[in-house]
Amino acid sequence: MNTLQVIFTTVLNMSITASFVAIGVIIARLMLKKMPRIFQHARFCR
Repeated sequence: MNTLQVIFTTVLNMSITASFVAIGVIIARLMLKKMPRIFQHARFCR
């Protein structure tokens, strides 16, 4: 494979993975909004 093809494939795979992670975070945040108040404050604790 050409070096440029390898770089393109790597960047494409990383972008797809990042998209799935972002969708997961958005879904988790939406679910936390519907939780009781005690769980909403738990996300600010480290």
